This record gives sequence, structure tokens and C-alpha cells, in this order.
Amino acid sequence: MPKTLAMRTHSCNNCGLKIARDYNAAKNIQFRGLEQLGRLDLLLSRGRGNLRL
Repeated sequence: MPKTLAMRTHSCNNCGLKIARDYNAAKNIQFRGLEQLGRLDLLLSRGRGNLRL
């Protein structure tokens, strides 16, 4: 869903998730980096598998 820079949160109409835009972006960058390194196990082993992509 496209957003203006003034919109600081993301709200999902399907599941009700509400998340800060900057936090979500950081989690997506972390996920992509670990994915490229083949180390997604680091997220899952620490209980952080609930990422929004």
C-alpha cells in the first residue's frame, strides 16, 4: 500500500497488525540481509520469526 512520508504507521486490514513504519523497514532490511547470507536461522532461533514482508 503506497504511503506518504507523513504516514508513520502501517495497519493491515487483513490481520490487524499495526507497526511503526521505520521499525518495519528495519526488520525488512535485516531479513533481506540475513536471507542473502543464508542465515535466517538467526532470526528464528531468537524467536523473531514474525516479520512482515
